Amino acid sequence: MSFQNNVYYNISAFGPEAMVASEALLKSYPLTKICLEILGKKLPAQLELGFFESGNQIIKQGETGKDLFLLCNHVADVIVFDRVIVKMEAPALFGDKALIDKSATRNATISIAEGDISLIIKIPVGKFIRESKQEEILDAEFKQETQIYYNLFLEIQNRLFKYAEIQKNLWTEVSSQLKMLNIQLITNIFNKQEERNWDAKAWQIIIKYLLSVHKFPWPKNIPFSIKTFVDILRTIQDRTFPRKSYKGSDQNYAYHKQMIWKKWLGKVSELVIQVLPNDQLPIGIGEVELFNPRIYQIRMHGLLTAIEKKFMFKKVPPKEGFFQPDRLKAKIYFGKDVHENEFNLDAYLKALKEMFNIKNPNRVLAQVAQQTAQLSATCENEFNASVSKMQHFLEKVRKLSIADSFAESDRQKKSNDIDIKIATIKEGLKAYNKRVLGMSHSFGGVIRFSETKIPIITDVIKSCGTDLLKKNVEKAFRSTLKSFGLKIEGFSDQLLAEQYYICQGDPSDVVPTSQLMTHYWIPISGCVMLKKGNQEFVILRPGTLIGGGTWEAGYGTVEEETKEREETWTLRIVKPEKDTGPDKTSLILIFPRKKLPWCFNSDPLPDDLYNKYIPIIQLLIEKYLENIMQFSQLRDALSKKYSNIIQVVIIEKKVREFESNQNMLSEKQYEKILDLVFNILGSNLEKREVMSSEKLSKQIYNHILKQTKRDFPNLNIEEQGNKAYTLWRFVQSEIITHVFADEARNKAKVEPPQPALEMVKENMEILLRKNFGEAYNLGYKLSDKGAYISLKEILNIKPGMLANESLALALSILDILESCSHNIVEEGSSFQERLKQVSSIETEFDVNEIQSKFILESIAKLRNIIQVKMAKKA
Repeated sequence: MSFQNNVYYNISAFGPEAMVASEALLKSYPLTKICLEILGKKLPAQLELGFFESGNQIIKQGETGKDLFLLCNHVADVIVFDRVIVKMEAPALFGDKALIDKSATRNATISIAEGDISLIIKIPVGKFIRESKQEEILDAEFKQETQIYYNLFLEIQNRLFKYAEIQKNLWTEVSSQLKMLNIQLITNIFNKQEERNWDAKAWQIIIKYLLSVHKFPWPKNIPFSIKTFVDILRTIQDRTFPRKSYKGSDQNYAYHKQMIWKKWLGKVSELVIQVLPNDQLPIGIGEVELFNPRIYQIRMHGLLTAIEKKFMFKKVPPKEGFFQPDRLKAKIYFGKDVHENEFNLDAYLKALKEMFNIKNPNRVLAQVAQQTAQLSATCENEFNASVSKMQHFLEKVRKLSIADSFAESDRQKKSNDIDIKIATIKEGLKAYNKRVLGMSHSFGGVIRFSETKIPIITDVIKSCGTDLLKKNVEKAFRSTLKSFGLKIEGFSDQLLAEQYYICQGDPSDVVPTSQLMTHYWIPISGCVMLKKGNQEFVILRPGTLIGGGTWEAGYGTVEEETKEREETWTLRIVKPEKDTGPDKTSLILIFPRKKLPWCFNSDPLPDDLYNKYIPIIQLLIEKYLENIMQFSQLRDALSKKYSNIIQVVIIEKKVREFESNQNMLSEKQYEKILDLVFNILGSNLEKREVMSSEKLSKQIYNHILKQTKRDFPNLNIEEQGNKAYTLWRFVQSEIITHVFADEARNKAKVEPPQPALEMVKENMEILLRKNFGEAYNLGYKLSDKGAYISLKEILNIKPGMLANESLALALSILDILESCSHNIVEEGSSFQERLKQVSSIETEFDVNEIQSKFILESIAKLRNIIQVKMAKKA
């Protein structure tokens, strides 16, 4: 017998040791343990297992089935309506809801995630659960169904409220991004010049912005239109920031102009969304609905009342002397504080048994336990659907929100031109690889520089089989350097070709930290990812220069290059998003630091200094200025997002305090809240005497619920409740933001990072003041209106400087740029890590740490037994 992946086999086929190990696993979970105690050896004899590869669906939404499954290793995706709700980490038991669902229809798809192969154990508990209507079965035997259903209920209820945190975290993300994304989408409307029927308030804001910020009055007799506004703003920018006033490179000028434009449109968009009604915003709060946890308690109360009225009192008489009506009140079986929505089914079943003369108590209690479990499962399904809606919402927002969309068409056109040139260079590399036996791209997945293995473009051209290909490769390479600002002033094409080495990287190839800090690396095709440890930071824009001595911070020795550590930076080739055919390699230029002229001679002749040294340093300075502007945008975006999420977390805490605070509001606070509620809802609350925020919160909810029922009469009561609950949460967060703004803001305040160019300027001033005294501010400009550094102008401040002194100064300036660029990346990574910590979703499905360790050890033992057996069979 040979064993294959993606197929189930009875565990007995792997021998008695596998049976014993699998039985130990069943004892690790309360649900399977109770099933094992009830069913005995019949259950382990029916167990099946299999090894399943990535993408295999263990269960599928909408299908029927009454099996439990144990995920023994790796990760599975929990998918609802084609959206991954959560990643389930092993060890995890799933599929339990099908045991209590009458139709046994699966409510989610469980699919093996990318990566490792997963061991799955199938537990056919459903085979052993009997229907209560089977009269030939004695009542005493139905005790097993009661126990099974009770434990199922506990599993589902615990999961529902444990993972309610997922919904809260997603809601935090939705809330934190809503304003920011609407700003981006309004900015996108301006960039695309899409006309909108905005009311007078929006245009008053735009007119006021032009006048107060740019001193430009709206022209008389010119109708309001988005195109006219954008044309006016373009005219203002061209007048105040012309190319001739900017001494930096064309690329730096383009980046700077782009940053100014984004800042202007972002500001006016932020002002506009404050006055636009909700139905005119690109993304409105009404598109997302939360699952109201109160519904669970309301439903449970309704279920118990129905059971008592339609069955217990009608068919079963109460016991004299034991019947206590107050014990039937549902509210006494719910917890308090954080457990207020959790139902104590065990206590309720005991009360029924004690107070009523039940003829077949086990059969009846099994039915009650089954129905409560079904209710919990229904609520969990709706909770999953709520999470799915929010994830759909976030995905929709990400698709709509296009950063730098105003430059997208030009960038796409440029990208298409570059793709053609890159394809030509790759053709040349194919010829070179063929000639040198394919040694040009990597060494066992690790890319590192080697003069004998990595070619310069001249070597590639020589390998081309035809004159036409040689000319095309040479032309494509020259044009690529120009496109990315990599031409060195004063260098001939031949001398330029000798400076850059070129290599290919396949998906998953890595440039380790030791290589990153030893040389300069410049991706010229996409799909090169900058990573810190295992955390992805950013896909580098083609033409970005990365590397240098500053990247060795926290690393260690060069010999540790293959050792991945959390504090180390690497480059990794990733798969292209679009299909690029069979050739998915990426191209990277290498500028070896050890071949730079000052590494050979730190005391050059003046002619060599100005003809060979300074042009290369000037190029590196300009590339690092580009980096600083590019990475600072990412860093600042991460910083802002982190600040927004922290603010929302604080606001959420303040909302909970608002709901439960019994202290009286002040008259001023009360009036502000009434005005704010009117602005949001468009209707007045019934005005009463000043009250506590707790009472006001309840009044607002009841008002919203009443309004929701009126506006959405076709929805059922629970749908109306969810919709009202969502809007209520939003209104309360707005109350905290606007009425208690100072208190919330002070607690949520996150200091923004230092502006990037300011960081560079401070270091430049210290260095140049030391060398030139009062003339320290000549030869460079670092501000919102320009960013350039001219080495020739700086060195001309003091013409009598020796060549080695001039070189040392130029290299010190380069060190400042390298260090600032690296610091900005480190700061961005720090905000990314903090974001991960504050917005991560808890997805552990193990019972507790100790139990998890025991389970994993049992799984490892079982896997070893199976693998030995499979090896023998092979």
